[in-house]
Amino acid sequence: MPTDYSYIDRQEELEKLVTRMRGAKRIIIDTEADSFHHYFEKVCLIQLAVDDAFYLVDPLCGLSLDALMAEMAEHRIVLHGADYDLRLLRTGYGFRPHAGIFDTSIAAQLVGIAAFGLSSLVERFCDVKLAKGDTRSDWSVRPLSQTQLRYAVDDVRYLGQVADALQEELVRLGRVEWHAQSCDGQIAATAENRQPDPETEWRVKGSHLLRGIELAFLRELWYWRDREARRIDRPAYMIMGNGPLVVLARAAAEMPANADLPPTFDMPRNIRGGRLEQLISSLARVRKMPSEAYPGPPPALREFWSRALAEKLDLLKKRIADEAVQLSIDPPLIASRGSLAEIVREVPRSIEKLQKVGGLQPWQAELVWPHACVVLDNQATSPN
Repeated sequence: MPTDYSYIDRQEELEKLVTRMRGAKRIIIDTEADSFHHYFEKVCLIQLAVDDAFYLVDPLCGLSLDALMAEMAEHRIVLHGADYDLRLLRTGYGFRPHAGIFDTSIAAQLVGIAAFGLSSLVERFCDVKLAKGDTRSDWSVRPLSQTQLRYAVDDVRYLGQVADALQEELVRLGRVEWHAQSCDGQIAATAENRQPDPETEWRVKGSHLLRGIELAFLRELWYWRDREARRIDRPAYMIMGNGPLVVLARAAAEMPANADLPPTFDMPRNIRGGRLEQLISSLARVRKMPSEAYPGPPPALREFWSRALAEKLDLLKKRIADEAVQLSIDPPLIASRGSLAEIVREVPRSIEKLQKVGGLQPWQAELVWPHACVVLDNQATSPN
């Protein structure tokens, strides 16, 4: 079956690609990883559109990608949902986009498009319905199927046309600078690894319904699962899903004193042998734990804030939501709840301090500032 892309798995082919990239007017990239199948995820395929030519680079073939990464860094690259790709490429290869990026996902949100997934944008602007494919393929397995390869190249095939259409909309709405600042923020946000918070990393969906020893069991079970996932290099969900983990924590809190496991919980078949023994040990540790060592409920603003501060936060959220309606964008795109909470807590007295406290881009701060001045009883003062 003829293809319109080049599969790069030899060093000399990669060198030719790098040479061609040097004179390119536009470079589009995407990546495929194996996070659905491995705990320690890695880049398994790099898709590129270099002007009108398409390439699939196989990083698992022992290629040296230094020259490719260096060349990519010198171009303003187009991506969709750049956060994940940039983190993967930085972690794996130290890649940083020195010439900037154009993120089509951010652009779509800034022009008010609710369905901003890649497939939706391609259908909207290119009148093409992308094949769904198997989005959870194990991209680390070789050889890749023709279906996988076609799916992969389609991720960059239409993105240039989508980017052009979105650029026109950004210009029409006067939001080009908003997009540029947001893309720069994306680059900055992916420059370092996210540090896990031991107070929150184990709080899976449904944990807010647990209290006392139930939370202690959940925390211990989460770390047991994480250790097992690391040990066999498999995603945590393959050990036990979040839902069953919460159910087990609740059942463990009610099990008889002489029982090793809660009799009401239907243990998955993959929990046996040494893995089961480690789980039992984890439950036993919690039962010996003093109650003062149990974790508390997740921090909730309304549980420790004064009523006045909570009311100010609600009012500021409402004003930002109204602003977002006028702009036809989602409110969190202007400022997240967490950002607004910090602004209410700190009462910044200048737009510069508001931007820093809220972790906002300049365009976001300019939108939030007048509302913050009103809500915070005009305690903030204009820099003018």
